[in-house]
Amino acid sequence: MNDQNLSLNEGSSREAAGFNQRAASTNWEPISLSGSLGPTSIIWAWFKPQGVPNQLTMTIPAETFQEHASGNHLTLLGLLNEIPIEVSQLARVSLFGTPIEISCQDHPAIHQPILPPGAGIDPHIHLIIAGEATTVVGNVAESSSVSSDDRVKNLRRAIELDWNAVRGMETQLKILRKQLVALLTRLNSLNRDLSPEENLHSDSLDVREWQDARRWLRDMSSKMTRYLKEYDIGMTSSAGNRHRLNQIYQQFIVTGLPLEGIEQIQHEFEAYRRMAHNLMQGMSSSHAIAKTEGEQRAQQVLRKIAVKTRAARIRKK
Repeated sequence: MNDQNLSLNEGSSREAAGFNQRAASTNWEPISLSGSLGPTSIIWAWFKPQGVPNQLTMTIPAETFQEHASGNHLTLLGLLNEIPIEVSQLARVSLFGTPIEISCQDHPAIHQPILPPGAGIDPHIHLIIAGEATTVVGNVAESSSVSSDDRVKNLRRAIELDWNAVRGMETQLKILRKQLVALLTRLNSLNRDLSPEENLHSDSLDVREWQDARRWLRDMSSKMTRYLKEYDIGMTSSAGNRHRLNQIYQQFIVTGLPLEGIEQIQHEFEAYRRMAHNLMQGMSSSHAIAKTEGEQRAQQVLRKIAVKTRAARIRKK
């Protein structure tokens, strides 16, 4: 299946009928992908879970990811076309625990390739379909006809989804922390004065480029240090709010015991998940920029100076 096969044709008359006409699932339902490369190219879908008639949950098997790994990528827009659901019908999307605010068919997120979720990440895609009397609780939709008991169940489910997403991100955050520490060590070792021999064989342009490179090294090191501090002692750390939320999750959500003020607590879990996601994005972006604009830039300048230094040594012989 190529990207064109996974595109949603403009002017489609199907709109959201495919979802509305579906009965509520009693088990996971396989959906074959049109234009697929093989018989294993399916996704699993659960339509209208009990108490949440405006929700569709999907999961993509590893075999399907493997089949579409070589340039013929899966996209959110393509998956919507398989149901079918129009982009305009979406009220909320959660992709592997990360919320995506989609306002129109031109939104870039719906065209980007969907990559396999990492270990420990929520493997589900949750779609909330807009309705006249629909509200959204975390990653879960509910209608005005939902009973008080069902609303509490939805709130518990939203907390569970948020916390599972957080635990998946924590795995990635640990990896990112190690990467930042290792890169920070390399940047600090690069941030040095030129040796007397390097200075001797460097022209004024080389010196200016090295001064600029060192400024980038210091700037990148400062940014990575801030992210490491936020990870170690910020709100998403054990020194922040994590311990309290984990206690609530283990004491009330896992056990099913009544939880007073569950609506406010659900908002806290959602806000915490957003903070963890923002931290993960910041650490990842900081690492990528520091590697290219810091480490690689500095290495490039030093290599150019080293070539001149070696050439000068050869001439002396």
